[in-house]
Amino acid sequence: MKLTFNVVPMAVQSCRFTRAGIKYQPKENLSYKAQLRFLAEQQIGADFKLFEKALKVHAEFIFPELKSFSKKLKTRISKGSIIYKDTKPDLHDNLNKATFDALTGLIWKDDSQVAELSSRKYYGVKPQIILEITEIQEV
Repeated sequence: MKLTFNVVPMAVQSCRFTRAGIKYQPKENLSYKAQLRFLAEQQIGADFKLFEKALKVHAEFIFPELKSFSKKLKTRISKGSIIYKDTKPDLHDNLNKATFDALTGLIWKDDSQVAELSSRKYYGVKPQIILEITEIQEV
């Protein structure tokens, strides 16, 4: 299964706590996850059944080009060159977490089912998240 989300990837940190010790998620985190869920719902059929077995996921987080990029670099990107993003947000703790949490209960029962993961983040002409999800067949 392949899912494409036409959004600018966003990092989502862990929950925060009030001074009274109450745990909460910032509004922007909740709305981002809701947007990912909505976009996923549009791509799956009404008869889609949750994945229940171990999963292999390949995730690509494509960020918009920076205004400071030279014309030469922008041209390379538009021709398909991969220019990796080596700055924040960090890939596994924040980008994958937000995406996987948003899809829990919709695509898979729990994101702990992801047994194999590859992911990368880079700049592109069109910001988006691309997920390729495969159920691992036991031998």
